[in-house]
Amino acid sequence: MKLRFSMLSITVATVLLVSSCFAQYDPHPDTIDYKENYRGQYHFSPKTGWMNDINALVYHDSKYHMIYQWGESKRHGGYATSCDLLHWVDRGVALIPQESFLPDEAERNVSGAEVYSGSGVVVSGETARKITGSSQESMVAIYTGTEVGTCLAWSNDGGTNWHDYHGNPVANPTGGADPRDPCVFWYEPTKKWILAIYEKGTTFYESTNLIDWHELSNIDFGFECPDVYVLPLDGDLKNMKWILQDANGSYLVGNFDGKTFREEQGPFVMDVGPDFYAGQTFFRENLPHG
Repeated sequence: MKLRFSMLSITVATVLLVSSCFAQYDPHPDTIDYKENYRGQYHFSPKTGWMNDINALVYHDSKYHMIYQWGESKRHGGYATSCDLLHWVDRGVALIPQESFLPDEAERNVSGAEVYSGSGVVVSGETARKITGSSQESMVAIYTGTEVGTCLAWSNDGGTNWHDYHGNPVANPTGGADPRDPCVFWYEPTKKWILAIYEKGTTFYESTNLIDWHELSNIDFGFECPDVYVLPLDGDLKNMKWILQDANGSYLVGNFDGKTFREEQGPFVMDVGPDFYAGQTFFRENLPHG
């Protein structure tokens, strides 16, 4: 019997607001007003250009922040923010890789030939200090920098400026694009960061600081963009189950003890439509409730 879950589903909608506050670089014409023929009004879309996987979803400074793959020939980190998950502001491009096609005035501000998929977290204190040089609360994007490995980029000014971590790569060094698509989350029982990455299925790592990673285990499941989270079975908060999903929405139900994911049921498929791919959950530790 397939397990059923109580899960809040949020669709990223787009009623775009006008704003003069951009991120690292704004490549879009000022004339874009989202009133073009055939322009979708419900789901988010960038002002111009091609978008792909969501790369980081975090809540910080009373806003929801989204980094996504932007740019068809070379992947960048496009960036948007929202106060309510319905009305989004396109902030331009936050993560500009070394092989960017943007003009020279767009500073190549992060590691990697391209910015491939990843995830995002919010940190403060000693962890923030080791990454940014300051203990103030910061957003950290963890992504695959192609030809480099698993990399960090950070912002501690609300997303206006993004910076490369000087010690990249922090894990999974590569001369190509694999392993790729790191999903990072906080595991409270062991007080460790956990990284799940597409590597011979899904490989798990742990860290105390997002910088030094140690391999834990591997499970032969998944193709690209893993996500890992826990949900109450049939809404029962006393019966929590862990979900491991991949890019196309295939998922396993099981348990995770901070080191190993143990499958109990699956694989199942979340969606059979052609446009469901590389979904991911928000960083959960500081999300508002209610």
